[in-house]
Amino acid sequence: MNQENGENNLRKNPVSPVTGISVTASLLTQTGLPNVVYSGLAIYYEGRIHNFTEVTTVYMMRLTDEEIENYLKTGEYIGKAGGFGVQGLAGSFVERIDGDINNVIGLPLSRLAKELKTILRL
Repeated sequence: MNQENGENNLRKNPVSPVTGISVTASLLTQTGLPNVVYSGLAIYYEGRIHNFTEVTTVYMMRLTDEEIENYLKTGEYIGKAGGFGVQGLAGSFVERIDGDINNVIGLPLSRLAKELKTILRL
């Protein structure tokens, strides 16, 4: 771990350009804990609004400071909600996912297809 003036550099920066939150702090609060991802969608069809919510839980392994520091060096966290994407290098930090992985990546495709079939009566 890098030490400078007796301080732990890992617990400083970088700051996410998307959220303005320290990526390191975000990763440290997620390590070893389940992270719940919610997506809410609304479909307007034939004068009616159909809405639904999809929930997926991502279980992250406990990461060492060194693992977080090495991950931050890759720059992969940039533009990622929570500082990581399950479809990239950080996917190796995931122990398991309960629910639709597509919900975590960005859009719950399976649920959307199911809802569209119901709405369109297919």
